[in-house]
Amino acid sequence: MNPGQDWEVAIIEGNETVVRQIAAPASRFRQSLEQEAQQRGFQAHVEVRHNSLLLLLSSKPAGQEQPGKAKKGTETEAVPGFEWRHGIERSLREQGGKRHDIHIGCGRAYPLWHVHQSYTEARKALAIGMKLSRPMEVTAFEDVEAFQLLAEYADHAHFSELFERKLGKLHAHDKEHGSDFLRTLYHFLESSGNLIETSNRLYIHRNSVKYRLQRIREIIPIDLSCPRQRFVYHLCLTYHYLKANE
Repeated sequence: MNPGQDWEVAIIEGNETVVRQIAAPASRFRQSLEQEAQQRGFQAHVEVRHNSLLLLLSSKPAGQEQPGKAKKGTETEAVPGFEWRHGIERSLREQGGKRHDIHIGCGRAYPLWHVHQSYTEARKALAIGMKLSRPMEVTAFEDVEAFQLLAEYADHAHFSELFERKLGKLHAHDKEHGSDFLRTLYHFLESSGNLIETSNRLYIHRNSVKYRLQRIREIIPIDLSCPRQRFVYHLCLTYHYLKANE
């Protein structure tokens, strides 16, 4: 392993059979990942551990030019910034097949002698992603670091009281009628109010999302056009799903 490069850890976890299929040397995922590394002058090490796949991935140190080159016509240009999380998602898409029940957590890049910190971050990101992200979606620690802090203080009574005040009626409605309004609101807020992205996340039609949002407004006094309200409700929902199944 090259100590002149930074290294980051990604962990894929889920069904053991699926994980082993993805990790097989001849799999499209493995070949795509190795090709991505080779093109950019990086390294990608893969290790299978029961129902987990451990990826040790090198990258350029911060502030240095990426070692790979990309050709454009007769000119040679530096490859634009690259993040392994996108390479992993792209490689999983190329693997094909049905949507698998697996989750991916990714730590930040560190010098080789501090790579254990990336592993710890990847484990934390994976734990959060299993509760907040969709299967086959990479959860990067740097994107959920604030949620990790929230999880550490989620036992505070005020969080529970705030959730009950803001979303208690909606939660009770879901339990009584078998509706899915809490999850719909969460994904709507996660998608920055994008109806198409919300419908894709929930695997329902856009008109169904519109109908659910209208029903949500009838049950709780929420103004989705107000940034502060969106923040508070997003915080409450994140708290709720982080606490789920503990």
